[in-house]
Amino acid sequence: MKHNFRIEGSTILLRPVALEDASFILKLRNNSDLNKHIHSGAQIIDEQIDWLNKYFDREGDFYFVIEDKKYSRAEGLISLYNVSLEYNTAEWGRWILIPSSFAAVESAWLIYQFAFSTLGLDSVYCRTLSKNNKVISFHNSFGASIRREIPNYTQIADGYGNVIEHFLTQKRFHQISPKIERLIKSLAKTRGNTNAIY
Repeated sequence: MKHNFRIEGSTILLRPVALEDASFILKLRNNSDLNKHIHSGAQIIDEQIDWLNKYFDREGDFYFVIEDKKYSRAEGLISLYNVSLEYNTAEWGRWILIPSSFAAVESAWLIYQFAFSTLGLDSVYCRTLSKNNKVISFHNSFGASIRREIPNYTQIADGYGNVIEHFLTQKRFHQISPKIERLIKSLAKTRGNTNAIY
């Protein structure tokens, strides 16, 4: 949906996706090194523009560009969607970062901040292809809990794949936030000392 939320962290911010981001989204999601564990999407720019126009009309779906604050440089994408006011929960995903980005921890922390502090949700869940060990490990180390494995949930190249569903409550998020904030500050120093090209 079209929204005006901007969530600022120490080194990155989440800003609303715009139609002008279509080529960045297409390039990122079609990078063969990055898209092994995500849904296949638009293959040409017109398909991506069409998807965005439909997204702008969809309620309960907040899509963001992850942007470097210092250089105003797009580093990735992240969403909070399937917002349920009945159950006061939502799903987060569509998370993808350019190679060598240091924004993983902070972007996850900011999407939780948005869910809990801005929208006032009670819990947030995410679903990861069971083969994606790196992201499953990330959610475990971040502090999310595994709720269940859902068989044959998502379409993949050779059929359907199982997903692992993690969840995090607002209460638990506030408990782990001090530790996460310390990690973000440490990563910010690393980011400031690197000459990596993103």
